[in-house]
Amino acid sequence: MDVSVIVCTYNRSAMLRDNLKALAGQRVDPALRWEVVVVDNNCTDDTPQVVEEAARNFPTSLRRVREEKQGHSNARNCGIKESLGRYLLFTDDDTRPHSDWVQRIWETFDRRGCGCVGGRVDLDWPAARPVWLIDDLLSSLAYVNYGPEEQVLASEAVPPLGANMAFDREVFAKIGAFDPTLGRTGRKLLGHDETDLFRRFLKAGLLAVYQPDAVVLHVVEEERLRKSYFRKLYYYGGVIDGQQYRNPNARLLAGVPLFAYPQMLRSLSRALLGFLRDGIHASFKQELLFWWRVGFLLGSSRTNQYITRLTP
Repeated sequence: MDVSVIVCTYNRSAMLRDNLKALAGQRVDPALRWEVVVVDNNCTDDTPQVVEEAARNFPTSLRRVREEKQGHSNARNCGIKESLGRYLLFTDDDTRPHSDWVQRIWETFDRRGCGCVGGRVDLDWPAARPVWLIDDLLSSLAYVNYGPEEQVLASEAVPPLGANMAFDREVFAKIGAFDPTLGRTGRKLLGHDETDLFRRFLKAGLLAVYQPDAVVLHVVEEERLRKSYFRKLYYYGGVIDGQQYRNPNARLLAGVPLFAYPQMLRSLSRALLGFLRDGIHASFKQELLFWWRVGFLLGSSRTNQYITRLTP
């Protein structure tokens, strides 16, 4: 088997149905052997029926496997284990891959001999884009566009994202799989599983390539167009960064690096000043940085039992 497409899903059968329709429309070289593996992460909706219905007329092998351990990382690791392809293409149930997506990624692997291919992710808006949702925040919606040219991804600052990333199977034998302590679990907005994997990938000296012609469309759910979604996203991002912070020489207070306290207060001050000067929408990015600082402070604490209680 040349290629396995891995789609992890949790109770979003309507979106999954549209995703499978897009995958059924892939135009691939007749010699390319490929499959689609849907990882059912404890779905309680009609996901099994959706996959069964799509499989009847699917152009290649489509099957569902079930992962009982909740969490995106657990589901992806299940997909790695259960799939058969040499190249593993990851996307999400809320994406619509372009009809040449599989072909473009496979050709890039074949031509470049790389260990990873990341593609472009465009956004499909269900409603008008809010005025406060500036370009700097679009990456939080999985938007990826590193330019029109194919290029090497050699920095953690420009990683591939889970909606459109692919790996040679041998990569996981070298660096391990996704960390199950990271990534989203159910509706909890935890993350960092992808960035953690890519950090290990780069540390191992492996080659990653950005392919702008391998495109998926990411459907932005209406709930992600609310400020509360971004507040939680940045807060939990800070929590994970705080939990991962390691500096044996750092001075601590209540288990928290001393520098975290004034940084949080400065972020709060900037957010308030921005609100007074520019208004609530224009200052939203500063507010999000404040929530990240709060998350980092609590995440780095040895006594962080109040993390979920203080979620914005």
